[in-house]
Amino acid sequence: MKQFTGSYWASDLPSDVELPGHAPLMVSCGIGVDSVAMLVGMKNRGIRPDLILFADTGSEKAQTYLYVPVLRQWLRDVAFPDLVTVKYFGPRAQDHSLADSCRRKAMLPDIAYAFGRRGCSVKWKHDPMEAWRKRWLGDRTEADLAIGFDATETKRTFRAELKGQTWNTSYPLQDWGWNRERAEAEIDAEGLPVPVKSACYMCPSMKKWEIQQLRENDPEAYAAAIEIEEGFRAGKNYRGPDATVQGLGCSFQWGELDVIQEPAAVPECQLTLF
Repeated sequence: MKQFTGSYWASDLPSDVELPGHAPLMVSCGIGVDSVAMLVGMKNRGIRPDLILFADTGSEKAQTYLYVPVLRQWLRDVAFPDLVTVKYFGPRAQDHSLADSCRRKAMLPDIAYAFGRRGCSVKWKHDPMEAWRKRWLGDRTEADLAIGFDATETKRTFRAELKGQTWNTSYPLQDWGWNRERAEAEIDAEGLPVPVKSACYMCPSMKKWEIQQLRENDPEAYAAAIEIEEGFRAGKNYRGPDATVQGLGCSFQWGELDVIQEPAAVPECQLTLF
């Protein structure tokens, strides 16, 4: 992995990825349903992105990491640029992942304390991608950025716009009227497996049935999440049994969650990449 000199950001591809002569089209790719469907839709509409970025928190679900080579092969097959993976790395704390940071601080991911804050997503996803884009573009000021919010996620679009966007930002899935079901159908029609929801394995926004799935399907990741939860409860940041935040479930502990049944309709995730 190449480390940028004098920077906190790293990438698995050289920093001199080809810069086109026109205003480039950049894609934020979380390797979840929405972002993969957006790429499929672009391909079917003859739209070719110039840069595709994935921010790796170092704590993604195992299925997400397994999907990376599948997506990269498809990108090659359709003559799209390769996936560029960026990571945040703090040179002082030496945290190589969001999970490392949580363990060192004896804290939960930031979203556990207030869903509106989403500091973990900003620090470990948005900021490293933004830094890479600025480095790649150099002195250029004109660029387009495509983000995969589906047609039901207008509230997320509003929040993103409130924060202000550096680039000319578009939301193709909303322009096309695609909800999550349509996005999954388009991915399947392309012959690609439908990816899992993009999120860290210890994300406090998980629903109870998702936590149960993690416990059953990836016991190693579940055990790592419980370790973070227990470290928080044993540390100085835990405010006691009357506190609002009791564990990764915010008001409850993952480690004490009873077995529950998966709902017939899968709800949308509350925290995804922007």
